[in-house]
Amino acid sequence: MEQCGFRDNVQGREKASFPGAIIVLMAIVGVASAPGGAWANVVQWTGNGDGISWSNAANWDTGLVPGSSSDVFIEDGGGNTVVLSATATVNSLYSEKDIDCQSASFTVKAPSTINGSLKINSGYSLTVTGAGAKLQVNGRAYISGANLYATEGGQLLLPDTDNTYATTATRTIPASGTDSLIEISNLLLISGPVSRNVVLDVQATSGAAIRLPALVQAKQYVRFYANGVNSNIVLPSFEIFDGGGSCYQGLTIGSASISNHGRILFPNLHTVRNASFFAYDGLTMNLASVVIFYYTADQKSNVLASGTDSKIDLSNLKLVTGPPHRARRLSFRAEVGGVIDLSALEESRGVVTFSATGQDSLIHVPSLYKINGSGNHYSTFGTISIRDHASIPLPSLNTVIAYGLYAYDGLTLDLRSVRSLYNNTNARNSIVADGVNSTINISNLLSTSGPTVRNSSFSIEANNGGTINLAALGESRKTVHFSASGQNSLINLPSLVFLEGYGGSSGTGSMTIRNNGNIHVPQLQTLDSFNCYSYDGLTLDLSSVTTYKNTSGITSVIAATGID
Repeated sequence: MEQCGFRDNVQGREKASFPGAIIVLMAIVGVASAPGGAWANVVQWTGNGDGISWSNAANWDTGLVPGSSSDVFIEDGGGNTVVLSATATVNSLYSEKDIDCQSASFTVKAPSTINGSLKINSGYSLTVTGAGAKLQVNGRAYISGANLYATEGGQLLLPDTDNTYATTATRTIPASGTDSLIEISNLLLISGPVSRNVVLDVQATSGAAIRLPALVQAKQYVRFYANGVNSNIVLPSFEIFDGGGSCYQGLTIGSASISNHGRILFPNLHTVRNASFFAYDGLTMNLASVVIFYYTADQKSNVLASGTDSKIDLSNLKLVTGPPHRARRLSFRAEVGGVIDLSALEESRGVVTFSATGQDSLIHVPSLYKINGSGNHYSTFGTISIRDHASIPLPSLNTVIAYGLYAYDGLTLDLRSVRSLYNNTNARNSIVADGVNSTINISNLLSTSGPTVRNSSFSIEANNGGTINLAALGESRKTVHFSASGQNSLINLPSLVFLEGYGGSSGTGSMTIRNNGNIHVPQLQTLDSFNCYSYDGLTLDLSSVTTYKNTSGITSVIAATGID
């Protein structure tokens, strides 16, 4: 092919004939050429061997199987399908035939096109790597269960695939490096594995992008992760994320995570079931489209905003439902200056925890009216916790059922809006103010009651200088335990007149002071089936009591233990 200036440098001979299509292909697929317009390693399919096998040297015009520097052309010659049974790497590929990687991974390093179909079997890999490298498969691509890689600027374009990608084993679909891209145009569903520590990772890092424009749903253990400037996962049609599986130990769950300027865009996501979300490094994960968020699996799910100005926006969510299971929970956590926006949330059901830790950390729940934290085990209940200069304002909260409430580090959990607070479940929940000046203010609550179920309890505790203000509480019924321990620890009950402690199989309520703690009950008149304890030389002043009785049939105890 003298007129074209092409020479086979490997074989040291001029090509006697060269399909005219290849002249055009240099422009179409951009096959790298050596100085002077010569290709370094052109290899053409003849099919003169068995007409099928890539690894059969007789099927190639050079008599050699293509290597990592080869520019491969499969146009004419025998057979309709070329089968790879061993892993192969080439510089570039142009194919009009079907490519079937039956038991092989395949890598290209320069612009490439497959106009036939491409099949990568489950567990094997398809890789496009290098600046300017691009593989476009114009025929059907069968990729379910395969690993897909785009690295160092490589781009993988798959406009025609099956609608579902499914795997039961650990798989990865990562794009890494500036301008690297994986685009799968018509994929509708991703179905990940369900077993412990087995996941499908979809990752865009170091300036890469993954585009799944038609994806509607991901289910089971699928993890989306974007990290690095200009790293994007783009899911414009994504509507449903169901991240649950069968791992009862809670180690694996579907998730979406952004850090270091990465972004995950899913503007139409409306339903979340059993999935976790993480925002780091001052980034915002926009989930404002989500209106249904619930949890039924055996895993622990987290919604975490960590780092100054990190934010998760769930501002249109009105109801959240957690699991009922032991040691399972759905956690909303704002840490180290992070913010979670739940501004429309009105009700929380099941084992849902809200925790804020660190300066300026905030969970914004101005509309939250009712929380019911009961589960199906005595050790399982929802919680609200603040510590280390964080806050969870609850200006509208009215009803609290079976919830643990915790204030630490001198902070105040303001619950003045609460009018109903009780535990009628099998939970062992607590209200705890721990630390100097830590305060839980429930000053407008008129009555409370504890459980009647065996092994359950309801504790109200002021420890290490903490204060619980129950200024309006007039009566307490069933198994409620009041305890104050530590210098200046105080439970303030100036309006309490009636204590009935019998809780059936859950036992009887109690009141305990120790180590300079104090429980202030100046108006208490009636004690029924209630235990009272004073330790460490303290005085529990019950001089206002005019009636003490035991209607429970269970032994009640009034004990003063220790000198004075």
